[in-house]
Amino acid sequence: MLNLNDPKQFTLDGVKGLIASKDDSEDRQLRVTKSGLADLSDIVGADDVDDILFRFETWDAKEGFVGVKASNDTEWVSRIYEALRKNFPTPTKRYIDIY
Repeated sequence: MLNLNDPKQFTLDGVKGLIASKDDSEDRQLRVTKSGLADLSDIVGADDVDDILFRFETWDAKEGFVGVKASNDTEWVSRIYEALRKNFPTPTKRYIDIY
């Protein structure tokens, strides 16, 4: 989990750690709660979104979006960091699919 309210956590390295925090064996969805906590959720789609400020599209398993290998892709980490920065605390929309 990554606290987007904490500038010590919300860094490129923090996003890299978040991406590395789960493996690529299941579908995942990056979700940000109303309190600013970003997490790679095992709950995907539009399920259980009451406390969600915004969420990214579902990242399919075995496609290289999460895990250690994905976290070492500097361009990918930078894209996710910028999308989070652009949408927190005021998201452009609740479902982010272009970043």
